[in-house]
Amino acid sequence: MIAMRAIVRAGITLKEDLYLAGSGQETSAPPVAAGEIAGWSGVGPAASQVREGHGARWLVEHGVVADYALVSEISDFRVTVAQAGYLRQRIAVPGNLAYTPGLRRGAHSKGGGPAGSPNPFERAARVVLALEDWARRYETEGQESFWGGTLIPKAQVLEMRPAGPPWTEERDYCHIFFDVRLMPGAHAPSVRQQVRDAVAATGIDAQIAAYDFKRGYIADGAEPLLDALRAAHETAVGGALDYTASLEMSMWRDSNAFNEAGIPAVGYGPPVADPGGPRGAAGVQRPVAVDDLVKLAKVFALTALRVCGVAA
Repeated sequence: MIAMRAIVRAGITLKEDLYLAGSGQETSAPPVAAGEIAGWSGVGPAASQVREGHGARWLVEHGVVADYALVSEISDFRVTVAQAGYLRQRIAVPGNLAYTPGLRRGAHSKGGGPAGSPNPFERAARVVLALEDWARRYETEGQESFWGGTLIPKAQVLEMRPAGPPWTEERDYCHIFFDVRLMPGAHAPSVRQQVRDAVAATGIDAQIAAYDFKRGYIADGAEPLLDALRAAHETAVGGALDYTASLEMSMWRDSNAFNEAGIPAVGYGPPVADPGGPRGAAGVQRPVAVDDLVKLAKVFALTALRVCGVAA
């Protein structure tokens, strides 16, 4: 906003149009989406993410299109040219939740886990451990390096929920909601099968269904935008423009929605102060210095002048 205001106040007329678009619901869709998922699957996630990029996708579906998109995201003044996708699966572990004094557990399984228990939550505990083991291997074996850096896929359990009040159904379930990040070009059915195999290896029957999927993308055809951004960065920030760290590439960001629509998109933004806690923690305040915001505005303004051109 400051960059565009500076261009207007300077009396500069651009050859091409420049749009500023703000989008909501970047990391999740409106709460109704979880209800819609529950409508067809029986149980949906109560709080975890669904349908990321909802706002940006709404923009392009309603005609906000362009030759390029520069997405403002924190990135330590480095450029992000790829973003991961995701595949989310609901794993329904069946069992029977007995009246506690009448609980009868069978013998422990070979692995020492609670497979002999009829309790769906105790059975789900072993499934969660198997998912964690798989996620550790996936993070290491699934890494991909390309011209813009290295992407590291990760996976974790986002949420666990009962199917409903106890003793109201013939069969009780513990539902596990599992979030798997996908590399650009990943074959989602193969990843889904890996998860199924990991669960099957526990010897515990479970119903597995994918409920949310979006592809990841590497920016294609963004070279003119990147050239303009490099020149602007060198002028306003100083030094060569580097590619961002793996963390910023290995997550969903709105550039995926634009690249999906055929609009070459990259991300660029300022650094943030270290909050002193886990960098990946959600909800942690990450203040941005005013001086860095000024530099960012200069980079955006200079990039726009180069991409759009200045009318004589």
